[in-house]
Amino acid sequence: MVNDFQFDLSTSFKIYDNQSSDINTLKILNSLNLDKTIISILGYFSEVSNLASASFSGKIPIMISKSNYSELTTLSENIYLLSTSSETQAKLSANGLPLRYYQLDSNKDENFPEKDYDVVINHAALHHVAYIDYHVRGIYKVLKRDGGILINYEYVGPHRNQYSEETWKAISYVNDLTPANLKHNQLNYPHLPTMLVMDPSEAVHSELIKSTLSRYFEPIVSISLGGALAYPLLTHNDNLKKNTNQVAVNAHVKFILDEDAKFEKRHPESGLFWYSIMQIKSDVKEKDMAQWTLDEVNRENYAQQNGGKYYPLTTVQKKFYGDASA
Repeated sequence: MVNDFQFDLSTSFKIYDNQSSDINTLKILNSLNLDKTIISILGYFSEVSNLASASFSGKIPIMISKSNYSELTTLSENIYLLSTSSETQAKLSANGLPLRYYQLDSNKDENFPEKDYDVVINHAALHHVAYIDYHVRGIYKVLKRDGGILINYEYVGPHRNQYSEETWKAISYVNDLTPANLKHNQLNYPHLPTMLVMDPSEAVHSELIKSTLSRYFEPIVSISLGGALAYPLLTHNDNLKKNTNQVAVNAHVKFILDEDAKFEKRHPESGLFWYSIMQIKSDVKEKDMAQWTLDEVNRENYAQQNGGKYYPLTTVQKKFYGDASA
């Protein structure tokens, strides 16, 4: 998938989905290498795609984050690791890419060293944020007031994966239709007390992401990526991982994705994942921001006094674990 976006008369960018595939990544990189208007490539690459990037022989600079670099043993000369080190930043500047890489604690009330950015990219970070308005406002503050752009790829499904009864019934039904050698045998409803201990930030306010972003940004592109059925059925599925019949596996994955698409068509708001390009609003009022801050502080104070819980237990949580499960 490719999305074109024109920022102004002299600046444009394209967003590619490489589907975590070596072949797709190399095809994309080779096509970009022929485009003389491309200045640089910035990517969140999987380790598979990192290897593809390392073998790419083009001259266009490719920038990847250090967190994606763990499995690479060699780098081609055009690969740059985004880093706070003066050596890396000097190398980038010497090649016409004067990038600065900052590492900050976004939970602390500190001003970001720079502002007036053209574009900010959020890759699945906001669904780990408790003070979500505070963080979205931080993005708003560093963007250009005239046309600043926010690009998002996010999980926007139920908080802490607490699926509705209707969704869980559909998940279970499709799993029951699956052949035994591909069926998900560990399909358990997420246990809220365990999540609160093991991973308390996971999807803490995922349902609030869209509404909070809409306070500060207008959508230009908004694409639901589905996942209500596919995500719980395809992830952590040991039978799927162990099955060596690739034809059967491919057919099963297609079946699940088709069922997922049908479910989302019936339930348009059920998608777990979301991609968007949003433009900054110019008329956010101070009195509104003051009220949002107050509401957020009250919400978080309530959760702290309630063992980290924000909402009543879902009916499915009660059925699996009882009324006292949290």
